[in-house]
Amino acid sequence: MTAHHSVLEIEDLPDEMLLHILKFLHLQDLLNAVQVNARFKELIEGTKKLWSDVSLVGRWPSTENMALFERVAIAGNVEAMIKLAQAYLYKEGVSEDKSCQNYEMLIGRYFSEAEACNTTSVPFTWLFIRPPWSTNGMCRKAKTFFRWKKQNRHKEALNPSVLFSMAKIQSYLEDGDDKDDTIRQWYQQAADQGLALAKYQLWEDRWSSQSKDAAHLLESIRQLRDIASLGCLESQLRLYSEYAKGNFGDLSREIVTANIRKFFQSSKYGINYPTLFNGHHSFTNSMRYILLDWLVEVATLKEFSSQTIHLAVSCVDRYLSICNITRCQLQLVGITCMLICARLEEDNIITIREAAWLTDGTYKYDEVVRMMGDAVATLRGNLKQLTVLDYLKLLFQVQPVSKECEFVARYIAELSLLHSYFGTFQLSNIAASCLLLARVMTNQSSPWPNVMTEFSGFSLMDLSSCSLALHKRCFEKPPVVDHRDVELTAVKQRYAESHCFSASSLPPKDLEVLHTIFSCEERSRRNRRTEPTTPSQRRKKEELFLLMSPSRKSRRTSRVSIHEDIECKSRDKEVVTPTQEFSDQEDEATAHELVNVEGQGPSSSGRSQNNPSIIS
Repeated sequence: MTAHHSVLEIEDLPDEMLLHILKFLHLQDLLNAVQVNARFKELIEGTKKLWSDVSLVGRWPSTENMALFERVAIAGNVEAMIKLAQAYLYKEGVSEDKSCQNYEMLIGRYFSEAEACNTTSVPFTWLFIRPPWSTNGMCRKAKTFFRWKKQNRHKEALNPSVLFSMAKIQSYLEDGDDKDDTIRQWYQQAADQGLALAKYQLWEDRWSSQSKDAAHLLESIRQLRDIASLGCLESQLRLYSEYAKGNFGDLSREIVTANIRKFFQSSKYGINYPTLFNGHHSFTNSMRYILLDWLVEVATLKEFSSQTIHLAVSCVDRYLSICNITRCQLQLVGITCMLICARLEEDNIITIREAAWLTDGTYKYDEVVRMMGDAVATLRGNLKQLTVLDYLKLLFQVQPVSKECEFVARYIAELSLLHSYFGTFQLSNIAASCLLLARVMTNQSSPWPNVMTEFSGFSLMDLSSCSLALHKRCFEKPPVVDHRDVELTAVKQRYAESHCFSASSLPPKDLEVLHTIFSCEERSRRNRRTEPTTPSQRRKKEELFLLMSPSRKSRRTSRVSIHEDIECKSRDKEVVTPTQEFSDQEDEATAHELVNVEGQGPSSSGRSQNNPSIIS
């Protein structure tokens, strides 16, 4: 008889398991699955969670798919909301309905709903609407902003993130008589609804205006600690910065250092190759190097800060690890991320037309608009994350260094951005290693003081791997060359300026210097491990010495040594335990000398006069 084996088909799976499988499908695959059978159609169309989480990467609203975008937006899909708002804001991809005269209402609604679904609680829609605006009265940015203001005046309920965005936009407009009061009022309304970032902005205003006496300082640190506990990244960085300066509030030094150590040790890792390119075998590390070197050139041209560069690189890497793009889109991703982060950090921004111009016309205005919406939507508005520079600034507060040393550390940190290899290290470890190399290059008295280990949790040996890798890849290896055989040295040129203390002109130390530092530290650590540190360990070592002594004379000498050890401890003197065995003659001479030290020989009085530190 032949055995009959039942075959399990996908339709035999329960609904819960099917939904778990379906949530990994892209939009087109999900639409195809609807047409499989009636059960799939009912299950997919009736599950709102599938549509709210489905990925819209690479898709843009158009006449053909507008109904689909609106459907997933109603289901709570943040990507769809952001792209619809961006499309209506810049009139990109959507057909203009002349009967609709209120596009700013759609823009405001989609942005508000996207903020409501934003899990990071960090407002981002103000980046799209912030000035400069067109002065012809037809700018939809201005119309959207003034519509929000009108709703607020009429006491209509607004999302706290929208209120925060209104305050940020107002801060970039021309000064008015009641400008500051209006901004403060909107921040207060957002804070009353629980937005942590708005509470921090109000704290910053109070901090800059109030006195810094002990009572006010203590209360301010307590308030800042409460805001930081809500998960606000800016307030956490500020709190740890105040801690590093010595403003502990009502906490002890032990608790403060433990909190900062936890902050450093819980740092995330970067995105490493090949994860970085999402499996694109046609992309190489050299391509990324060339792209980032060009972005540094753009940042230098526009006089952007290092923080903008670090954030832009973070956005580029995270976008590339998610999206399936072609090689010809790589520069478009880079300039768009720089545009977004400049709006986040700088007063002088890159406009969309300027971004297209900076690529020598490789991309058009509408392509930059779409990529801007796609990048923010893909990252779900989570634009600002911790960078190497954030940890580096905190280390500068823990142990202040010279300006030259600070710029050298910043220089090495920006060089590290060019190499995807450093995604294998924690961001905090990279920052500490950059500072370690800078301290060595600028001949600081100590390469890594104890206070740095106390606050960061990184010992000198913990930084050895990353420090040696930084030295090898940033100083020993030659820069990448482009298709013209020109070395790409944008970071080096950026830090060759006098206001950067010519940090890139400082010659690096030889690799042997680093090896010597780490070798000395390793020997010191081995010695500390072998040296008895507790009374019980010292007693065990003394007992072992007694057992190994070859004669009664040796035992007698050892007992005298123990007696002297006890007596010296009472006078707070450190005694080194013997580590070798003596011959009989050496043993007798040593015992005789030790007996004299105890005052039992004829020379005891003379010794006590010549060396009063031995006998009290």
